[in-house]
Amino acid sequence: MLRSEKSISVFFFYKSQAGFNQFDLGSYDGNPPIRLGLWLKGIPVFKETAGLNAVILLLEYSFQNFIFNYSYDISTSRLLISTGGVHEVSLSYQFEINKGYKKRKKMAAIPCPKF
Repeated sequence: MLRSEKSISVFFFYKSQAGFNQFDLGSYDGNPPIRLGLWLKGIPVFKETAGLNAVILLLEYSFQNFIFNYSYDISTSRLLISTGGVHEVSLSYQFEINKGYKKRKKMAAIPCPKF
């Protein structure tokens, strides 16, 4: 029996523009073909940051070279009342550019000269 590939990935994203700073933190967990994710958007680590403004739930499903992603943004601000959250769907295709490409043999390292 083959062991399934399990992974947990942690990401962060920092952006700054015109004195505004934002720090986001996220994680993905699961076995392919299904992975789940959670992001916290706008973590208040800077005094210029307004504070946490969204919690994002993600679901990823992969099949062959296709990747289907669904996310739901739950606003932590007053926008939740008027928007009810935001749904996002994407479909991606990963091209196998190097398929059939022969890799060159690695060359041995050139020794450093001794002085």
